Amino acid sequence: MKAFKAHMVDVRGLSRKEAKEKRKIEYKRWQLSQQLKEVIAIEQNKNERNAWKVRSYLANKERQ
Repeated sequence: MKAFKAHMVDVRGLSRKEAKEKRKIEYKRWQLSQQLKEVIAIEQNKNERNAWKVRSYLANKERQ
């Protein structure tokens, strides 16, 4: 997982306090997106694993 890069958040023209808040918000959004990517990857892995089990079962059934 890549690290959040706070320096990439555009805070030009903002006060220090506003910049801090904007970075905090962007960090929360980044965390959420990383969690969603992780969930999607897990679900895809489950689907691939189930499909493999079905193929394996059918192949074994044909051999008998």
